[in-house]
Amino acid sequence: MTMTHKKCLAMAELIVKLYRNNQLKRDEMTHDQLVTIITRKGRRLQIRQNVVHVEVVSEIINKIRVFKHIEFADPILVIEDDEGYFLVNGNHTAHALEQVIKNGKIVPGLKTAPIAIISNELLPSDIADRNEVLKLVATIMNRVEKVVRGMTKGDIKDMIKVDLIDGKKIDDAEYQQVLADAAQVEESTIRELVSKVKQDSLTAILNQKHKHYQYTVAELNTLKANREDIRTEVTWAVVTPDKTYETLGKAIGNMIERDCTKAHVLFHFKNYEDVKDLKVKTENRIAQFMQHCTAKLTYEFLPCQVEI
Repeated sequence: MTMTHKKCLAMAELIVKLYRNNQLKRDEMTHDQLVTIITRKGRRLQIRQNVVHVEVVSEIINKIRVFKHIEFADPILVIEDDEGYFLVNGNHTAHALEQVIKNGKIVPGLKTAPIAIISNELLPSDIADRNEVLKLVATIMNRVEKVVRGMTKGDIKDMIKVDLIDGKKIDDAEYQQVLADAAQVEESTIRELVSKVKQDSLTAILNQKHKHYQYTVAELNTLKANREDIRTEVTWAVVTPDKTYETLGKAIGNMIERDCTKAHVLFHFKNYEDVKDLKVKTENRIAQFMQHCTAKLTYEFLPCQVEI
């Protein structure tokens, strides 16, 4: 980036202000163009974990069905490039209007969707700066969409993770302040999420260094099936710092429900660090539990380095 985060935020806020005041160039988008921006990879900006919530799209369609017009819906915010339109904000509206136009009966005669276009003059020439401004535009817009599913902490955390991968200084105070302002959350929340992203990165590095194996659900279910018989109920669970007793109780409950005589628990470690931090504590909790348990209960820790 050649621009400061604050400068990018200022440009983003100007664009949003022009959009809200209906001062951006307006046009219409055809059904084919709508299909392109919502289905073709790389033709929309994604700042949230879940790109489309079906219930939000349904809510927009139902309002259109009732009122027989689309005036209540904000124009889809786009930029133009060599490949056509690129969606910056309004993904739910784009999906809803694509379905309405395709249906043909909800609003008879509707062939196009309204769009607002961010001109190149409002954006930096540098690609990295431009992407940062657009990301901030979308973040700000998600405060006030008429029908919106707001950003979650997980969404913001994913954004920070992408920025870390892109080489941005996520520890920088200005970066954190700008992101907090754009998402309208406390700076302490951003600091917390930055810390989590950094910890996740360290965890991933340690997993790779020590070749720690992470089991899939399918693999765990296969291991469960291989150990189960008519007398034994098998339960699998990830080792956690606070749910050992809950897991053991669940295993016994499953045993009773299946009318078995033995319960067996497959424990697996999600990350390498957990083996050192949690294995002995978990064994101690199991020993304490067994002092008060009359059911036949066994367990094992799945190997952390395996070839499946």
